[in-house]
Amino acid sequence: WLIQNSWGSEWGESGHIRLLRHDDEDNWCGTDNKPAEGLGCDGGPSEITVCGTCGLLYDPIVPSDVKVESGFASGTPSLVSFDAGAVGSQSLSQDSDDLVRRMREAMH
Repeated sequence: WLIQNSWGSEWGESGHIRLLRHDDEDNWCGTDNKPAEGLGCDGGPSEITVCGTCGLLYDPIVPSDVKVESGFASGTPSLVSFDAGAVGSQSLSQDSDDLVRRMREAMH
């Protein structure tokens, strides 16, 4: 996916980032050996399993104003944009299967 941000063209690649997505994100997992440097809490586990490209499926935030502007066929790059400063983003606590299902439903 090609994701456009709302911070201007000086950020990322002319205001965009690239995010590789896979049809089987649950099978793209790894170990975060320093979760306290991210979303981990003091006294939390020293290692966690994260899935999806860049750990996307671990404690994801889903913006409320997402627009798929082009693409979205399997294997086709998509342009996704949202206002990162928008109020109404929601943190999902459901498991990653629920997130993937909801993302796929939103695309169709």
